[in-house]
Amino acid sequence: MDKINTEEKKIKTRIISLVTKDLIFRLTTLALILLFLFHSRFPVSIQPVLAATLNPGSSFTVCTGQSAQPAYTTDGNPSITVYWSFSSTAGNTQVAYRVQIDNDPAFGSINVDSASVEIAAARSYSYTGTSIVFGTRYYWRLQITDDNMSTTDWISGDSFITNKPSLRLDGGIKLDGGVVLK
Repeated sequence: MDKINTEEKKIKTRIISLVTKDLIFRLTTLALILLFLFHSRFPVSIQPVLAATLNPGSSFTVCTGQSAQPAYTTDGNPSITVYWSFSSTAGNTQVAYRVQIDNDPAFGSINVDSASVEIAAARSYSYTGTSIVFGTRYYWRLQITDDNMSTTDWISGDSFITNKPSLRLDGGIKLDGGVVLK
């Protein structure tokens, strides 16, 4: 009788172990999928701090960053958003910005130029269009104009790559991290 109880306990322990491993695998997969979906809708911003001077006696800080991964659109073009923040030691406020995006770090042939956008509260710029394509490293830079109408020199943000997901024959999408969505 003890031998049977011992064998039953071993079998139950093995079943619990297998179920637990399967559950952990499924939860990990779900967490990776949710993480991807979250970052697609709410990009994570990387914020290196750069300081510059508008005019003597007035300095400010601009933090630049970009979305961790460009979003995918149904028209086949990547949708990108770049972010920044602005603060001034003199209490100046941002009244306008200009963003340029290029695949050349020297900005020799600008792919995207927002021109001057007069929106004081804006701290991001989004672009979807044919000037940005998948599989390319892009660089972006920013100019800020403050309420004294002083404009900064160009401030560079991080570069980013527009990685395209690979489609699978079974109808799923394989993401760069190896996660498969079906």
